Amino acid sequence: MELAVKYSRDEINAEIPYAVIVENWDKRLSGRGKRMYEEEFSLKERMSIGNYYPRFYKWYLVKGVPEHCTFVIRNIRLLQRAGNFFASI
Repeated sequence: MELAVKYSRDEINAEIPYAVIVENWDKRLSGRGKRMYEEEFSLKERMSIGNYYPRFYKWYLVKGVPEHCTFVIRNIRLLQRAGNFFASI
C-alpha cells in the first residue's frame, strides 16, 4: 500500500510544476533533450511521467486545475524531478 496525499488547487500549483512539463514536453523527443531524458529517468519513470502528461495538458491549456486531486507521494517526487529537468533543458 502506498501513501497518497490529497492536494488542493493552490497546493498543486505550488508543488507540481505541470506547466513547465507541458511547455517543454516536445524537447524530450530529439537530440540532446532525448539523450538527457533517457539518462535522467528510467523507462518506468518515463512511462509514469507520460501517463500524467495528458492530465497536465488539460489542466494547463483546457480546463484548469481541479479543486482537489490525490497523488501518491512517490509520484509527487518524480513529477517534481521531471519539472526540474524540463526547466533545465
